[in-house]
Amino acid sequence: MVRRAGSHDAERFGMTGRLPFDASKARASAGRSSPGEPVGTGSGPRDEPVLAVSQATARIGDAIDRGLPATIRVRGEVSNFRERTHWYFDLKDDRSLLGCVCFASSARRIRVEPKDGTEVVATGRVEFYAPSGRVSLIVSRLEAEGAGASEQAFQALLAEVTRLGWTDPERKRPVPRIARRVAVITSRSGAALHDVINTMARRSPGTEICLVDRRMQGPGAAAEIAQAVRAVNRIGLSEGIDTILLTRGGGSAEDLGAFNDRDLAAEIVLSELPVVAAIGHETDTTIAELVADLRAATPTQAAVLVTPDTQALVEELDRRARRLVLAGGRRLGSSVAALDRAAASRALRRPEQMIANRRDALARGGTRLSRAAVSRLHGDAARLDRLAARLAAAHPAAQEASRQAQRAERFGAARSRLAAAMHARLTAAARSLDAADRELAAIGPMTVLERGYSITTDERTGAVVRSRADAAPGQRLRTRLADGEISSIVPGPGQARKQGRPAAEDHGMDLFAPAE
Repeated sequence: MVRRAGSHDAERFGMTGRLPFDASKARASAGRSSPGEPVGTGSGPRDEPVLAVSQATARIGDAIDRGLPATIRVRGEVSNFRERTHWYFDLKDDRSLLGCVCFASSARRIRVEPKDGTEVVATGRVEFYAPSGRVSLIVSRLEAEGAGASEQAFQALLAEVTRLGWTDPERKRPVPRIARRVAVITSRSGAALHDVINTMARRSPGTEICLVDRRMQGPGAAAEIAQAVRAVNRIGLSEGIDTILLTRGGGSAEDLGAFNDRDLAAEIVLSELPVVAAIGHETDTTIAELVADLRAATPTQAAVLVTPDTQALVEELDRRARRLVLAGGRRLGSSVAALDRAAASRALRRPEQMIANRRDALARGGTRLSRAAVSRLHGDAARLDRLAARLAAAHPAAQEASRQAQRAERFGAARSRLAAAMHARLTAAARSLDAADRELAAIGPMTVLERGYSITTDERTGAVVRSRADAAPGQRLRTRLADGEISSIVPGPGQARKQGRPAAEDHGMDLFAPAE
């Protein structure tokens, strides 16, 4: 079902209420003129001769041939390239556009592939084709200059939306398999709308189309399309809209420029409703298609993607219904067979015999159970006795008595070993002491003194006097003999002469001089 957006819908979706172009009205308005103005005449003098179209085109061709050199070179950006045996494309800059033709004989010699958006320098002659009234540059040579301004802008925007993750498949929303209402944003007068309506009416007559009429090219078209996406999202959920279909019927790179707009791409990304884009043809790619949730090559394919095939659904329903009937029949047949087998069983034919068999089996089982219980009890009693014996052996008091006996035995053995070791050690020490005593008696100081020797020491410090240099005059000495000690004072030089000893004969000190 196709519903056209009326005045109420136009207000809700923000539409301007434009109607398709009516050629008859345009011709009628052009035929009316103000009073006194001659119809069908120009502003030039009335005496100019009237030329036939062929005469006018001949003059234009002559003027071009005379006014231009045989060969010119033109720099511009390639647009709308088509290859149909010959090459057909446009060269453009920011102000103008020039149609170009490169015949197959020249194209075979050219090594540059004139892709849309590349900047080239074309060499050729200007030709006016009178049958169609077109001025074209017949290209004989083509040189690459780099990417054009529009291609650079497209690549920059593509890099930005890719970096922001707008083209990631994980971000995109799933499109409903069966859509009830589809908002189609396109031009009312475009061929894309008719393709969508015809395809959806054929595939799914129950799907409703809500048309949002917008300009699909030209200045301001991108802002209008972005506003339409925003408006559909604002009221779409409450109106039961499932999907937004953004489409147009192809065109040149200039015609598709509105769909390479960042604001429009942002509105598509922020849309709560899934957006299906079908802009241009298979070879055309725009930013809006790359960020959309689903891209279709053509408007017809987009209509196929957003609507189910009703006939296919009916056929699938029929197939499933047939499978359901077959499955139900098989299930019913198996149930009847199971019921027949149950009815033919002995349990239903002679239930008393089965009860008797079960009773006998129960009696036998009771007997086996009693025997098993008695045997189990005997085994458990024996196992319990063994566990009691192990428990008694493992009782703390028994364990402690055993440990004390072991410690007493180890202590007795250790005491015996210690006594033996001490006796051996004392015996060895006594022998060593006797040997040391004998050695001391042989070489001890007292034994030396008994042989007539003495030891002289400083009475104050106890240091042994070993030479004359160790004894100073007046120093008090102590001499130890075998049977006692003698104290003395070292005499000075004058004292020795007083006693009548000549100085020449005083070769040593008199250690036994009486103390003064």
